[in-house]
Amino acid sequence: MLARTPKTSETDFASILKIPAKPAAISEADAAWQHAVSQREAGQARHIEATRQLHAQVPGQPPVITLREVEEIGLTLEPLFKAEKDAAEKRSSLRERYDQDTHAFLASALDRFSDAVSDKLGELETLLGLGSALHAASVAAGVKLPRRLPSVCGNIINSSIYTARNLVRHAALAPAPVWTRQEASK
Repeated sequence: MLARTPKTSETDFASILKIPAKPAAISEADAAWQHAVSQREAGQARHIEATRQLHAQVPGQPPVITLREVEEIGLTLEPLFKAEKDAAEKRSSLRERYDQDTHAFLASALDRFSDAVSDKLGELETLLGLGSALHAASVAAGVKLPRRLPSVCGNIINSSIYTARNLVRHAALAPAPVWTRQEASK
């Protein structure tokens, strides 16, 4: 069985590796932005429909809509675009602040987690090394072991442990991956 290191046995990673709850302001900003988007889309739909009606008018028939009315509808779009942009900027600002606060909150815990994983990989490598040494000794003595595990320990060290160490080392040093909010909401 793997020996427990005092440092990691005292740490309850299940309790410290958690994303803090989003502030209510972010949900409110999301709702405000979605409302602004729907208002802008509705305004655009009205303008598109008015333009379609203008171009579909039959000469010699009473006009359904005038060019002036279409232009007036078009002028109502500017404040809708501005409201959407303002809502998006506020939402983005709140989300960025939340991300920064979350990064600061998790930094120490992630460092301890990375160290704990590295320590456990070291312990596993030591344990597997004992199995590999037993296999080598059994081959040298011409003794067939009752289990196959010692015979694969060397391969596990050379492939899996080596790969895991490199992944942990790279992940600890590399910046977080870039992803979009659409990916996060899926």
